[in-house]
Amino acid sequence: MRRKNKIVIMFIDRVQGLFFEIDNCKRIQDNNG
Repeated sequence: MRRKNKIVIMFIDRVQGLFFEIDNCKRIQDNNG
């Protein structure tokens, strides 16, 4: 159970990081555009 939670937390952390990068890309495009 504990090991499964660790994998889920890692997965959520990666997804949040991905969304954060996408948000940054949009912000940079808005500034340049």
